[in-house]
Amino acid sequence: VAQMACPVHIWCGLHHTLVLIQGRDMRKEIFGCGCGAGGRLPGWPKGSPTFVKLHVKVPLCTRSMCSTRECLYMVCGYDTEEVTLYQQEEQAGTPGTKLEKETGTTYRNYMNQLLNCSSRQEHVAKTKEIVAQMPLQGHQKDFLWEALNVILRAS
Repeated sequence: VAQMACPVHIWCGLHHTLVLIQGRDMRKEIFGCGCGAGGRLPGWPKGSPTFVKLHVKVPLCTRSMCSTRECLYMVCGYDTEEVTLYQQEEQAGTPGTKLEKETGTTYRNYMNQLLNCSSRQEHVAKTKEIVAQMPLQGHQKDFLWEALNVILRAS
């Protein structure tokens, strides 16, 4: 498959295989083949004998992935030294929708607040504040807060 020139990560399951691809524009996509039962290949319930693009949104910061019968997990990394796509687009003056620009500004503000924290406790407290402001479902916020509490207890 021509689109699969730059694989970032390959995951092989018992009944399906997934490939995380990074395109020339730095955007990432997931391709898969094999059994599609139980949601193994989102968008392809019957599966596919060849690699097909899966119907999932992949965050730019995705580094690896794995999959179970019902879930697709994407592991993300946030390297503060890495130049992100939205920073590149802003510097290039790429036009976007008003909502996209506001979202980019909001996330830049969040990152600046986090980078100004001096201790792990302050960092976790600020992250909890940010999570509270994000448009997430209740169970997602609960999960993130619990993960932050575990980090705080471990430090």
